Amino acid sequence: MKKFIMFISFVILISIVQAQESVFSFNDLSVPDTGFYNGNDLQGYFITTNSEVNAIFYNNYDPTWNSWYGWAYSIWHNDTSQDFNNQWSVYSGYLLDTTFALAYVGIDWNNNYENIPVGIKFSNKIKPLSLYVANTTYTALTIKNGNYFSQAFEQGEYFKLLIIGIYNNRITDTIVHYLADYRNNLSYIQKDWAYIDLTSLGTIDSLCFNLVSTDIGDYGMNTPGYFAIDQLRFVSNHTSVINKLPILPQKTLKIYPNPANNYITVPNTIKTTEIYNTKGILMGRWTSRNISLHTLPSDLYIVRLWDGKKWTSVKLIIQH
Repeated sequence: MKKFIMFISFVILISIVQAQESVFSFNDLSVPDTGFYNGNDLQGYFITTNSEVNAIFYNNYDPTWNSWYGWAYSIWHNDTSQDFNNQWSVYSGYLLDTTFALAYVGIDWNNNYENIPVGIKFSNKIKPLSLYVANTTYTALTIKNGNYFSQAFEQGEYFKLLIIGIYNNRITDTIVHYLADYRNNLSYIQKDWAYIDLTSLGTIDSLCFNLVSTDIGDYGMNTPGYFAIDQLRFVSNHTSVINKLPILPQKTLKIYPNPANNYITVPNTIKTTEIYNTKGILMGRWTSRNISLHTLPSDLYIVRLWDGKKWTSVKLIIQH
């Protein structure tokens, strides 16, 4: 019996070792002198690769109108200009890597002005682990200020991203992420890159993305249908893997008290605080210094602190 248990433990260990984690970034893509690529070569897609899997990002470009929808990629990060010509910028004002992908969810003028979702096709089936998502500057500032076509958001409105896993043309699961949320007395527009846990999607061969806005007009969604992504983590085989937290090296920043009971206070230089559990699931995001912990059970957590330039990670013990 003891030998059998040792054998099973060895098999589990080997399975975990073989489940190699990989990352799709966009640093391997050639960036034009403009600082962005939008499909104007009429290829209809671009591909990013790693050693095991290719990811195909589909794009549709119309040279007659110099317009596009689907995927593009960029190095722009101007977070102050609402001008349409700044549609290539990420609203965080900083990059996770040298290049990120952005999508424009177009409007189908021949089908009741429905959205045209954007998709990624993988050369082999994968298990996605996580993804970073951000607003683009043009969309975020339009939500905040309005423009000639879109209204500034008011109470009760929202702008959300749907991330849909697909395997053999069937949906495995859908993850909902709010890029802007004005419900329940909030006035939240996501400013930074957000870590999204994708493990609930299971085994997939494609990803589909769509946007939903409460600002709808006669010709479909009025809110500019842009969003940005980076660092898609996955495993390409189908064994168990621990979903690692996005932990950065420990710094000198401190939160107190720690261990904590009902609340913590973060340094006054911190602009955004995120708390993750040990499974890598985001438990909440705050922009205030004093953070209530009443809804979080006693456990070990990772607190990520954004000071406007960089992230710092700190361990937190909650003991109610």
